[in-house]
Amino acid sequence: MEVAGTAPKGNFSIPGPMFIPSTRGTYCGICGMWITQEDEDTDTVFNPIQPPQDTEEDDDEDDGNGEEEEGSSRRRFGELPNPGWTCFYRVIIKNSKKKSRKQPQYHLSGIGRYHLWDHESEARLMYEEQCNEPVFAVPWDRDGAIVNVSQLMTEKIDKEPNTSASRMICVYPATFYDDLYQDKYPHGFPIHAHCWALAERIIGENAEKDLELLVWILQQRWEDEQLLKESRLMTDWLTERIWQSNVSEFEMTRNLIAVRDPLAVQEAFDLIRRSGQVYADRVEMDALIRGMKALNTTTTTKAQEKAKKTSTLALSLPGEILSLVLDRLHHRDIRRALEATGWQIPDSYWRCRLRQGLIFELDDVGPDAHLDWQFLCLEAEQLMEESFGLMNRQRICNALEEVKQKLDFFLSIVETSPDMKNAEILFSDEEDGEEDEQGSEWEQPEFWDQEQEPEHGGDGEEWDD
Repeated sequence: MEVAGTAPKGNFSIPGPMFIPSTRGTYCGICGMWITQEDEDTDTVFNPIQPPQDTEEDDDEDDGNGEEEEGSSRRRFGELPNPGWTCFYRVIIKNSKKKSRKQPQYHLSGIGRYHLWDHESEARLMYEEQCNEPVFAVPWDRDGAIVNVSQLMTEKIDKEPNTSASRMICVYPATFYDDLYQDKYPHGFPIHAHCWALAERIIGENAEKDLELLVWILQQRWEDEQLLKESRLMTDWLTERIWQSNVSEFEMTRNLIAVRDPLAVQEAFDLIRRSGQVYADRVEMDALIRGMKALNTTTTTKAQEKAKKTSTLALSLPGEILSLVLDRLHHRDIRRALEATGWQIPDSYWRCRLRQGLIFELDDVGPDAHLDWQFLCLEAEQLMEESFGLMNRQRICNALEEVKQKLDFFLSIVETSPDMKNAEILFSDEEDGEEDEQGSEWEQPEFWDQEQEPEHGGDGEEWDD
């Protein structure tokens, strides 16, 4: 992760225009990664950070920042690093202790950028007087976004709630695992913007239907001490630079997965592009073969030779039986089987086998897109075992599926009973009746098991024998 920032003399663990204590606990309530001010370039994760040399500048404080400036190789106050996905976040804001008709007690903010908080005078004042954690400075409008200094400086500040103007609001940083700053108002619970986008996809409209209930369910999730422990270990690894020699191979892999953007996975876009090229090449080859047949050529193509080797067993297998066989094979074994038998599997099977729920990039592909679905499906399964971005996406989606089940269950209860305590009692009874033997979400077999049996069928396409 590229380090670009300033830190107090004698402590070089945290970059940024304002010194952030290494004990900070500003974690995303969904993925467990911190809301960070660093960019996502992980190259320097493997390079030691050299302390800046003492210069005359180091003896002076910067412009009201109360810190020592570093050498010219480091970012100075007011300069922003390259943005990474972890620095963009939303906040579930709790406006007041009691509900009011004037404004909702809970509100989802727009997208803010963590680097900008110390450019807001109100946030700096809150930090200096009452808070030892960076204050959240986000737009009130849930569809708004303030992600650069020019937006911040020109944004109209409107103190009246629920107005059309997208105003900036400063919020005390609450955490999901304790009651820190929850006696101050407004306070808010942070969630990465990309993690919230995944929540909207997995949970749907219920994600915002009852924000109080959602916060409560996430708080219940954070009662798992293992989750908090892993988040702190990842933070220590990022801020204190615990190197490979100090962590196990499992911990290193876990950390490298967690820092990857789960929403924008370039490898998935590249795979779709490649599958389109494979389809075009196949069409061109088929046209060439048809032309050769039209000329009554005796040339035998490789595809024709493979077709002749098709086993009689494959010819006699019904499509449903063949699909059941393929469902239980790893993608590497399927490649070998197709190579040996020359089976012709219809696109309908590959479309259903492909885990489209995790390959979100297919949403931008039209239904009539010319893709080689066999190539796309098998390569996607291989990519799920190799791409840290897709692994992180799967990890977060697994957690959101659990949140969705609980949210849907308690919403059905809350809708029939206005008393929120009823749901809390049921939830506590449910927990008392079960022993928590889940352990770390990183150790769950469903996280590492990339195989999933597809529900094939669908469009009625016939199988070729």
